[in-house]
Amino acid sequence: MTYEKDLLAIWPVTEDTTELYDELEQVLNLLQKQFPLLVLCIGVSERKTGLDKLADATEQARQALQFAVKHQHQRIFFYEQLGIARLYAAIPNRGLLSDFCKQHLGELCFACDTSTLEMKSTLNHYFNHFGHQQQTADAMGIHRNTLSYRLNRIEQRLGYSLQDSFLRLNLQNALLIEQILFHHHDIEEQANTLISPND
Repeated sequence: MTYEKDLLAIWPVTEDTTELYDELEQVLNLLQKQFPLLVLCIGVSERKTGLDKLADATEQARQALQFAVKHQHQRIFFYEQLGIARLYAAIPNRGLLSDFCKQHLGELCFACDTSTLEMKSTLNHYFNHFGHQQQTADAMGIHRNTLSYRLNRIEQRLGYSLQDSFLRLNLQNALLIEQILFHHHDIEEQANTLISPND
């Protein structure tokens, strides 16, 4: 069934879910052949039993889907893989989370212009490579001097140095929380699928 801008599927599974990923990958490949111009991703909830759990399963799948869309090298993302993001998603006070993002991201928070998105992508790559500039530059396919220039611009906009490990930790968490709070689906460029494993 369609759910807002996504496709929601209740997927039958047994107690043994080891084959679920392979099944979903086959479905995704078949859909990709039918819609070659779209970017297809799947978010998978925890295993739920009964339609009374459908709302919870749908929210879990949507959260997983955000990360699949964000990290398209992994087009099938399971809710169990979210780690600490699950804790942030469970906090009911969204205002508290939003304030944390604004405090640490400053003017970058929730901004979607090309320059800002490039900065946030650079930061995510930088954090994913533990602050190692050469590895980050190689992963992004840019020269190390280009990366250094971008990081300097980011520091100027943030108003603090990325050399402070505590501030880096807060910034990395702010980027993660922003993904949870900020749902953006461009339906002209991507088609998304949510899967709720069920009996």
